[in-house]
Order: sequence, then structure tokens, then C-alpha cells
Amino acid sequence: MAVELGDAGYPAVHDHSVIAINSNRPNCRPANLNRRQSGVSATAMTKLTATTRKKIPTGDFALPGRRYPIEDEAHARNALARVSQDGTPAEKAAVRRKVSRRFPGLKQEG
Repeated sequence: MAVELGDAGYPAVHDHSVIAINSNRPNCRPANLNRRQSGVSATAMTKLTATTRKKIPTGDFALPGRRYPIEDEAHARNALARVSQDGTPAEKAAVRRKVSRRFPGLKQEG
């Protein structure tokens, strides 16, 4: 593949391989992708540190072994997403059941 050079000997903008490489650099991210700068509001989860995780009652976890905390709706959504990626079918069913009991209005996929 021939690379067309633009000004100052840099590859032209329409060379997609250059765009893909540069898009992974954190300093090349457009400002509108940063939620804080763009004013886009979203329901954000509170940061769950080890100390705060230890304070959560065992009943606020979806699975035994204090796995998948579901103390609020944001964490329940996250638990559903994580178990769908990494869980066994039995774990998926258990997490969905526990989340639907705690948050009956929460829409669940699958």
C-alpha cells in the first residue's frame, strides 16, 4: 500500500492506519468524548473501594462469595453486564433473578 504524504512529510489524513494508531493515544481524544467537558450527564456508579465494599452487607451481592455487588441500580446493571460476559449459565440465571427481585423495573436483556 502506498502512503500518500501530506504537508511536512506526514501521512495524509485519509490513511486509516494512521488514524487508528493515533486514536488509541489518550492525548488525541476529541474533547467531546469526555463527559465532563461535553456536559453529557449519565448515571455514574460510585467508586467502590475495598473499604466500602467490605461495608456492603452480604445480602447486597448477587452471588455467594460476595460476588457482583448490587447495592444500587448502577451496580446491578454492571453485575448483569459482567455476568453476561464471564458467568456460567447458572450464574447468569442467579444474578438475573436476584437483580429482578431487588429492581423489578430494571430492563434486562436476554
